[in-house]
Amino acid sequence: MAQQIINYDSYRPREPEAQAESWRPRGGGIMPSDWQMISLSELFARIRRRAVLIGLFVFIATVLTYNLVSGLTPLYQSSTQLILEPQNAAALGLEQTLGFGSLDERSIQSKMAELRSSNFLEGVAGQFGLLEVEEFNPPPAPTPAWRRALTDMGLLSEPEPVDEQILRRTLEIRMIERLRKKISVQLVGVSNVIEIGVKSENPELAARLANEIADTYITTNLETRYRAAERTAGWFADKVTSLKEDVEAAETAIASYRAENGLIETNQGDQVGQQIAELTSQLVLAETERTARETELRRILGLKGNPSQLETTFDTAGNPILQSLRDQILTKRSEVQQLSTDFGENHPTMISARNELADLQRSLAAEVERIVRDAEDNLAIAQAREERLLEILQDRQNQASTSNHARVTLATLERDAAAKRTLLEGFLGRQTEVTAQEDFLAEKPEARVIADAEPALRPIFPPTKLAVIGAFLAALVFACLLAILAEEFDNSYRSADQLERRFPNIKVVGTVPIFGRSERAPKKVAMAVIKSPNTPYAESIRSLAGRLTSHVQSDTSNNVFLFTSAEPGEGKTSTISSTARQLALNGQKTVLIDCDLRRPSLPKTFGIQPPVNGLIPYLNDQMRFDGLITTDDATSLDLIYSGGHTHDVFRLISSDLMFNMISELRRRYDIVMIDSPPVMAVDDVNYLRNFASRLLFCIRWGKTRRRTVDRALTNLLEGESSQPIELVLSRMDAVRHASYDYGDAGVYAGSNARYYSA
Repeated sequence: MAQQIINYDSYRPREPEAQAESWRPRGGGIMPSDWQMISLSELFARIRRRAVLIGLFVFIATVLTYNLVSGLTPLYQSSTQLILEPQNAAALGLEQTLGFGSLDERSIQSKMAELRSSNFLEGVAGQFGLLEVEEFNPPPAPTPAWRRALTDMGLLSEPEPVDEQILRRTLEIRMIERLRKKISVQLVGVSNVIEIGVKSENPELAARLANEIADTYITTNLETRYRAAERTAGWFADKVTSLKEDVEAAETAIASYRAENGLIETNQGDQVGQQIAELTSQLVLAETERTARETELRRILGLKGNPSQLETTFDTAGNPILQSLRDQILTKRSEVQQLSTDFGENHPTMISARNELADLQRSLAAEVERIVRDAEDNLAIAQAREERLLEILQDRQNQASTSNHARVTLATLERDAAAKRTLLEGFLGRQTEVTAQEDFLAEKPEARVIADAEPALRPIFPPTKLAVIGAFLAALVFACLLAILAEEFDNSYRSADQLERRFPNIKVVGTVPIFGRSERAPKKVAMAVIKSPNTPYAESIRSLAGRLTSHVQSDTSNNVFLFTSAEPGEGKTSTISSTARQLALNGQKTVLIDCDLRRPSLPKTFGIQPPVNGLIPYLNDQMRFDGLITTDDATSLDLIYSGGHTHDVFRLISSDLMFNMISELRRRYDIVMIDSPPVMAVDDVNYLRNFASRLLFCIRWGKTRRRTVDRALTNLLEGESSQPIELVLSRMDAVRHASYDYGDAGVYAGSNARYYSA
């Protein structure tokens, strides 16, 4: 039987090869969904499409925020202002003594930190009695019922008793922390004014507490300064007494040391110093003379070993004997040279002259020896004199050292005593100044109140207006972002432009809006082309019927149209029923076959009870062909109902009776329309499409998932049949569709709606 269906497909007249292949998608015909830049107009359109939901979300968020903020406990804030006045302690010379003076940024910050310190706040709380105020010391929470029950059952032990002092101290610490959190201390502009703010649930309590903090600070500061002045004066008194004792002890020590070392004020010390200076000068001269003698002796000894230099270069000006001998030696040497030239070496005259020259040289050497001995004697005398002077100088220095050591010790004692006297005099002066100004400085405060705190008329918390406005804006932005993201993650098709971009080789032949503003019963929808011909729905059906008619007019043999969808509820049956009725109204001889044999829906659409006679009894050979066709009461449309339901579909639609029935209907009618089950539900359409010349695939606007549509079309495209596939976007919301930025947006709404009337 299946072979007969395939043969029927080959039997059916075909389009030319080029025409048959033109509709086939290349590479499967499904383009990858690429990301596109969203225009500004599209962003506003997305927000406008969900304006109602955005408004509802913003309204709910704003109302909830208002209710939440209104239920919070209000807080009131009162502020007092203190001005810090610098003390003129520098003029009194007491800035470093008492630890205060001119104000700078660091000192002001220190005073602000003091106002928030735990010790200061503890004093404020104690004076104000904050431990008795419930806001700052709330009563302990009652024991939970479940804990009491478990304790009664013995599953939990009774809490151990806490020492009263520890408990009270814990409560005080918590109270101080609560007070610190409700206090604000800040500097007012570029000034010395400090603003102290206190927040409280009671406006009068906030004002009184702010004033108490300011008064406590001034009082505490005065007390601190007074105690500091007292401590300073007492310290000066003790220090002066101690210094007096030290000065007296130092002077007594000086007198005792003078007596012990016999240090009497005379000029003896100066005479010893003069002697040491004179001896030092003589010693220098003696060292100079000794050095000169040593140099002369070394020179003579050096010339003694070199006779030629002794004869020619030795200074003889101070020694006539040596001068005479040197002259004689030089004369005799010249004579010997001359005789040697005249007589030769062995001549008696020559020998006599050489002997005389030798005698003269021995005399010169003897004279030199004598000179050396004289130089050595002179050097020894110079050395002895130098050593004696050195001994005398050392003796004088020892005497001076002993005397100077005692005087140095005495000078040290005198300087120490003088320093103590100076320090005593300074402390006496400072003590006089501190005592004179003690009361003045202690009674002049360094801060004063310039603005008392008054009870606030309006709470500062919660900021109802700000919170409501912030919630409104935040909800609006968040809702708009959600609207934009919802469109971005929309998983359905909403325009023919989307379908044609996704399936570039498959045409969209119709966009069918819903009938009215909401979905109606199938019977009313199918009757819209008759009872409401001037509606957008009827106009879209007429357009779709015209396209089918043009297909048949171009080739009368291709007159079988199969309508299917991806899933149930796509509007397929309503669309094919309305289109079939419109074709009948247009004068086309049309027959509509209900081939959804599992869940037939044509009887409900046409408003009749499911008939007994129909396709299933016919294919089971239980009735004749002439009793198979039923005529629509409203039009000349012929109908073939399923005549029941069955799951044995493949056997029936692949039978010879089915083949012969379609062939006969093709011959008798201008247009044959087949309503088939959804593609993703069952596989019937892959058998039924072999009887059709063209397949129309219905996609529900804004509902059917894209992946479902892609998968269903992929199954159809991968089939072996060669029928062209066309798309119909069904059950479109015309008003919402007009808000999109697609090319076909507003085709049945807006200004175009003036062409229709309900």
